[in-house]
Amino acid sequence: MIGQETLQSAIKWTEIGARWIENGAVRLGLNYLDRAISAFGENDELAWEVFAKHHKLAGLKVSGREDQAVAMFEEVMQGYTVMEDSYGKALLLAHLAECLSQQGRNERAMAHLNLAYSIAGSVAALPLQAHILVLQATLTAQRNNLLFAVKLFRKAEGLLEQAGEPYSALEVRFMATRELARLGERSDAIALLEDIQNKLLSERLYRKAVESLALLSRLYEEMEMWEEKNRVSQLVYLCGQSMTKDEDLRKDPNDGKPRIQYVEKKSSEPPKQVKSPVPGLQGRIAQRRPVLQQKSK
Repeated sequence: MIGQETLQSAIKWTEIGARWIENGAVRLGLNYLDRAISAFGENDELAWEVFAKHHKLAGLKVSGREDQAVAMFEEVMQGYTVMEDSYGKALLLAHLAECLSQQGRNERAMAHLNLAYSIAGSVAALPLQAHILVLQATLTAQRNNLLFAVKLFRKAEGLLEQAGEPYSALEVRFMATRELARLGERSDAIALLEDIQNKLLSERLYRKAVESLALLSRLYEEMEMWEEKNRVSQLVYLCGQSMTKDEDLRKDPNDGKPRIQYVEKKSSEPPKQVKSPVPGLQGRIAQRRPVLQQKSK
């Protein structure tokens, strides 16, 4: 059995490894996680071991090693089953679905997302449910079933609004408008885009506003509404003049993915809050880090 000092070091290795992966240095991050996993395994720290393994699986996924990530799935899922952690199961299934989708196995990916959504709903994890719906909508759009994709995006938007994540909801609304534009529903798309850009500009989120304004400008051009197009072009110019470094500093620095959390059966500490819900979005999901087990002497 290793000492408490080594276990505390392993916790730091886990957090450093996860942070390196989030910043794109996957190989370095995986090295830290492997050291941590070994230490936790030697001391039977199941919660921390699974926590580290889930981060490793996510690292393998983002580095394009889907086969290795899929191979780890059962091992991590078994840990979540032992801990009765429904949130972890749902997030893991979503990760697996992304791997399967990247392998072109879309039917299996959708089946796993359906199960993940059901499990996330059982613990009322609204931002995670929204994340799963966005993944489903993206797969659906890839199949050119655009109308159903829009419905899924709008459902995710509603969950995020219910969860108190208005700007995350705006991100998802923009995803829906892109599919509406592809459907040729220009009027509906324009109405949504006007609302989006007004709210983003009111919060001085100029970079995000430019993205919606660019699509809005294109739609006005297609409809030959030149006065409106010129108005939007002026807004784009003003956004460019207004972009400042402090805006970037106010943005969520993480990758926008739901964080891995654990159900602590006997923790006296309140849940920690971290940024995160759906890809590219800002928001918060309750996350509890594992606590080290108290070993009997």
